[in-house]
Amino acid sequence: MVKNKRITLYLFLFLIVAMRMFGQQEPRMSQYMTLPSVYNPSILGLQDGIEAAGVSRTQWAGLRDYEGTLISPQTFFVSADAGLPMIGGGLSILVMNEKIMPISQTKMRLNYAYHLKIKNSKLNFGLMVGLTDQSLDLDKINPDVSGDPAYAELTGQSSSMNFDAGLGVSYHIPDKFYVGLSAMQLLATKARYKTDNVIYKDALSFNLSAGYTFGPQYRPEWKFQPSILMSLSKGIFQMDIDFLVQYNKKIWGGVGYRINDAVVAMIGFRIKDFKFGYSYDITTSAIRAGGTHEIMLKYYFKIDFDKSAKSYRNTRYL
Repeated sequence: MVKNKRITLYLFLFLIVAMRMFGQQEPRMSQYMTLPSVYNPSILGLQDGIEAAGVSRTQWAGLRDYEGTLISPQTFFVSADAGLPMIGGGLSILVMNEKIMPISQTKMRLNYAYHLKIKNSKLNFGLMVGLTDQSLDLDKINPDVSGDPAYAELTGQSSSMNFDAGLGVSYHIPDKFYVGLSAMQLLATKARYKTDNVIYKDALSFNLSAGYTFGPQYRPEWKFQPSILMSLSKGIFQMDIDFLVQYNKKIWGGVGYRINDAVVAMIGFRIKDFKFGYSYDITTSAIRAGGTHEIMLKYYFKIDFDKSAKSYRNTRYL
């Protein structure tokens, strides 16, 4: 027990030192701990069965342009995560859609994780391959100065489709601890439009995440879960620090802080195989707009692979 605490202390000290090293360009989630494969393809398939999830995020609710049009960024996540012992790990399909006027992009990803068992823990290696479809609608931009020839060439709508890839590694002790490091958008692909000008380029993104679960022995129904997510992309650093309190694996709530951006409040509950979570971000940055709403829904489908593996070819058993 003392040895495990010492290892955990060393890992968290490493995370604190690494804060200066690691940020992001990918969509941000306040409830990232409920859908970790968004940031690390190795943290998936850790359960027996299939977990389907959906997240809807409305950032800076009520934000309007000078004409009064709502321009709040919208992000949606849909995923299916399956633990598959026959392939030594898990698979997940993830679809993300993000709308930030005048850009809309959809990311489709297939993630595979291989799990290496080490006593009561797992060392996981993940690979992500994906496709990004991005569209640009410059008719929705009203420039202050008209007649710019560069702008005239790029009016109207255009789209670009590119491949994507990512890698991740993580260490996981069930119901106790996890730590993971990933590199996403490895291909740093470029979005090219009508005039073949480079308008948008994916930036290589590094993510470092960790979480720890503990609680008093005399009250095993209570669990405390601190977690952290740090990201670095093109010199832009972002970090989330969160603390959840869970009761009997059915109800949870907590607070978080995203550096130079927001204070987060989270609540959630579980009914059988269904989970619901809600978070609200109170903006602390210079953007004076409404808060951010995020809703998470998750459902677990139990699959008994051992039972399904028992089959008979003799016709008397059909």
